[in-house]
Amino acid sequence: MTVSTERLSLVFTGILVTCALVITALVLRRELSDLLANAATGAPPRTIANWHHLSQDGERVGLADAPVRIVVYSDYQCPFCRQQHTILQDIRARFADRVAITFKHVPLMSIHPLARQAALAAECAARQARFEAYHNLLFEHQSRLHPGYWDSLAIEARLPNLEAFRDCMERELPAARIDRHVMQADSLGIRSVPTLVISDRILQGMRPAQELERQILEVMNRQGHR
Repeated sequence: MTVSTERLSLVFTGILVTCALVITALVLRRELSDLLANAATGAPPRTIANWHHLSQDGERVGLADAPVRIVVYSDYQCPFCRQQHTILQDIRARFADRVAITFKHVPLMSIHPLARQAALAAECAARQARFEAYHNLLFEHQSRLHPGYWDSLAIEARLPNLEAFRDCMERELPAARIDRHVMQADSLGIRSVPTLVISDRILQGMRPAQELERQILEVMNRQGHR
């Protein structure tokens, strides 16, 4: 191969690599735009069958026999999930024992690199019966999350055994549960977070309090609850 031919080959290879990088960036940008659009603007609700089992295999806040069960698929680094979390706290305050919420993890690792570690930390806290406290702190301190922050939140959430928490994180003991949540979300056609399931209805994208209240009251009326 002559020098000129070799140079031409290198230039051609460089062009191909550049094109591949540009195409990949455009695809990722489009996927990110779709995710953000879906999260910010809720799609119309759709109904599903065999929804009763969805409230299993997650951390529940509220009574097991509450007439209305909400399942939340969420990501601790998602700003829309944080807003939805605040709305759900208000919903719980209004409906008290009539509503139970089960939380499930769908960490979007392509855009939220700490989301899976945050989910692992929440589940490790759950093993010491401190899920709700840790879960709330993750959203409260969302803008300050970093890889070395999990212990600080564990102390603030008053976990009784910090060493057990550290061992849980190091060994990623709850990883299988998080993977099941992701697979379940995929099987339901969930493409963005937050997504809520209220009874047999999937509400994808962030939802205002008024809509959630209406959905909850409809479920309660169908069941004969007031």
